Amino acid sequence: SVEFTSVDGATAAWIPGPHNLYLPGAAPRLAGNVLVWERGSVTYRLEGPTLSRSAALELARSLRSV
Repeated sequence: SVEFTSVDGATAAWIPGPHNLYLPGAAPRLAGNVLVWERGSVTYRLEGPTLSRSAALELARSLRSV
């Protein structure tokens, strides 16, 4: 299930793992916990099997725009 949250006012999606990840041209793989959000024209994705929602949000909010 997907939980919606925000990173600096931008809508973000927290996707608890494990879940399958399908990318074009690559074999499917098992993904861990994921936080995805956009800032401007850049899409960010933080993933880790032991990454907590609170740690992901803290790290996301500490990133500077490119």
